[in-house]
Amino acid sequence: MSDKVNLRQAKRRQRIFELRVLGLTIPQISEKLKEEGYRIGTSERTVHVDLHSGEAKEFVEELLRRQLANIAMEENRAVKLKYYDRLLDKLMPQKLESKVEGGSLVVMGYNLGKKPPKRDGG
Repeated sequence: MSDKVNLRQAKRRQRIFELRVLGLTIPQISEKLKEEGYRIGTSERTVHVDLHSGEAKEFVEELLRRQLANIAMEENRAVKLKYYDRLLDKLMPQKLESKVEGGSLVVMGYNLGKKPPKRDGG
């Protein structure tokens, strides 16, 4: 019985990883799994847990290792730099998060490869 459960979980996780690589969000992945006939493990919480599992981290590390190896084997320096730049863009945080506290703007984070936003009046 437990082998069946583990196989179902592994199959579901693999599909979740595939959908995430395609760019789907957690709610979209959850809906897609339901559409595809998965009956168990389709909640947004389960998808979130699967995407943050040790298995997912290992998967991402392996993809990154392969990408770096492919870049290192490229002989054309311009192509190498272009792909390193693209990789860094993917790895750096892109979203600007800010909030206003007591009338002053607090920047939570931004892509370090881009210029920070200008402050009003200065």
